[in-house]
Amino acid sequence: MHTLFAALGLSVLLANSPTAFMLVKYIGAAYLCYLGFKMLTSKNSNSIANSLSKAQNVTNQKAVDGWKIYQQGVLTNVFNPKVALFFLAFFPQFIDASYDYGMLSFLMLGLTFATTGFIWCLCLALLAARFSTRLRENPFIETMLNRISGMVFIGLGIKLLTEKA
Repeated sequence: MHTLFAALGLSVLLANSPTAFMLVKYIGAAYLCYLGFKMLTSKNSNSIANSLSKAQNVTNQKAVDGWKIYQQGVLTNVFNPKVALFFLAFFPQFIDASYDYGMLSFLMLGLTFATTGFIWCLCLALLAARFSTRLRENPFIETMLNRISGMVFIGLGIKLLTEKA
């Protein structure tokens, strides 16, 4: 998303408009705090231990939960103004300003970046999935991880709100 935004010039708008930057920053911080609050107040309805007797529902629930997790990740990333500024500051160093098809170069560089990031995250997710299955079987550990994650998300949201551009 940020590669496309940067190629279309939206990152320049974000960098040059304090109002747009602050709006994205506040939305992102509020969303992080919302996710953190949800984690702090959640019941262990998603735990494997509580759902073992409902094998068919577990399969459907995992698909829905995976989609929700993906959506949360996309929203968190899109509303992080620092990622947009990173793309604005980092990518242009590798693009020839005199090249007639600069947008195409920007998109190719972004696609390369996204592909390598995807491969890394896929490997990380596969390894984490093996480890997390054991953790999710214990409702106490799941509750503690949700609480800790919730506090971290709220802390990150507050830090984002209190930081200067």
